[in-house]
Amino acid sequence: MDYRPIPEADERAFFDIGQYAFSPEDHPTDDSFEERKPYDRKNRGLYDGDDLLAISGWHDFTLSVRGEWVRVGGVSSVATPPEHRRKGYVQQMLADMLTEFREESIDYSALWPFEYEFYRKYGWGTCSKRTKWEFAPEALADALPEASGTFRKLSTDDLPALRDLHEQFAAGWNLAMRRSDTWWEHRIFDPAWADTYVYGWERDGDLRAAVVYTVEKAGDYERTLKVWDVAYRDDAAFTQLLRFFYHHLSQMKQIELHTAADTSLFDRVTDPRALDCEVLTGPMFRLTAVETGLSGLPYPEDATGSIVLDVSDPIAPWNDGRFAFTVENGQAACTQTAAEADVSVDIATLSQLTVGYLTADQARRYAGLTTESDAALAVLSDAFPRAQTYLREHF
Repeated sequence: MDYRPIPEADERAFFDIGQYAFSPEDHPTDDSFEERKPYDRKNRGLYDGDDLLAISGWHDFTLSVRGEWVRVGGVSSVATPPEHRRKGYVQQMLADMLTEFREESIDYSALWPFEYEFYRKYGWGTCSKRTKWEFAPEALADALPEASGTFRKLSTDDLPALRDLHEQFAAGWNLAMRRSDTWWEHRIFDPAWADTYVYGWERDGDLRAAVVYTVEKAGDYERTLKVWDVAYRDDAAFTQLLRFFYHHLSQMKQIELHTAADTSLFDRVTDPRALDCEVLTGPMFRLTAVETGLSGLPYPEDATGSIVLDVSDPIAPWNDGRFAFTVENGQAACTQTAAEADVSVDIATLSQLTVGYLTADQARRYAGLTTESDAALAVLSDAFPRAQTYLREHF
C-alpha cells in the first residue's frame, strides 16, 4: 500500500468517498463537487496500485499552545468506502500521516472526531469542552446595557480589524487558531461554505466586538439565530452583543449560542431557568513527536525537576519508549533514554497534559497515568498546569 497525495485525476473520487462517508443522504453532484473543492487542505490517499482504498486530508494550522504559536496538523476527511472497511486501512493512513507530520516538523495534531473512542485508541485525546446555549431573545431583556456605539455588517475589507480583535480575544486560552486570510475569506465569508452573517459593534471607530451566525428555519415563523463565533474586547462589548441578539426578538424564536466552556451567562439574567445550557466535548489533540513537541514549548518559571516518562504510542513508534524530561527556568529538554521510568503514560493522556486539559493528578486518577513517586507527580504538576482550552473552528 502506498500513501501519497491525491492527483487531480482522483479529486472527484476523493470527494465521492467523503460525501458517502459523512453525508450519505446527499448524492454528490457536479455542482456540489465544484463548490466544495478544498482550498487549504492537503488531500492524501492510501493506494494499492491505482486503487484508492482510503482517504484523508490535513490542514497546516497555527494554534496557540502554552503561549506559543505552533504548527498543528489539522486532520480531516478520514474515510474508506464500504467495500474497503474493516481491513486496517484507516490505521495505516493515520500512521503514514503522522510520519508526514514528523518529516514536516509538525509536532502536534488536532481533529474533530466522529467517535471519540475510535481516535483515542490511535493516540488522540479530548482537548477541550464548549457550551451550547439555547434561549428565547426575551430571556436577555434584563441583561442589556444602554445602547451605545454602532452595529454594522462586516466584509473582507474589515479583515485587519477582525484579525486583531480575534487574536486578542483568543489570547487567553490554549488551541486558539491564528486564522489565515484564506480561512477568513472562505470559511467565514464565502457562501459556498456557509451562509453566514458577520456583524460588528464599533465605538468611536474601533471594532470592539464581532459575531458570526447563521439562520435556520423550522416553520413559517420559527427561526433560530445560531451563533458560531464571537469575539469582544471586554465585558461591555460582550453585553452589546447580547443587545444585538435581543434586537431579533420579532424575527427569531430562539438564539443558539456556542462559546467556550463558561456558564456565567446564567448569572447575567434574572431568570436563569429561561436558558438551556449544554456542555459538550470538543476536538482532540495529539503530540506527533514527544521529544521535539515537549522541548519546544515554554514552561512556568517555577517548574523544576527531572523525570523519566515511559510513553506508549500505538501507531508512532518513535514515541513508543522512555524519555528523560527535565524542566528548569521556563524551558524543558526531552530526549530518549534507557533509564528506569518514573511515570508511565499513553500518548493521548500526555497530549492532554501538554495543552492543560488535564492536570497531572486528574491524569493519574482517571486517565491511566501511573507513578509510585509523589516527587515525579509534583514535577508533572508544576510543568503542566491546568489551562483553558478552546479550539472552536471546525475542519
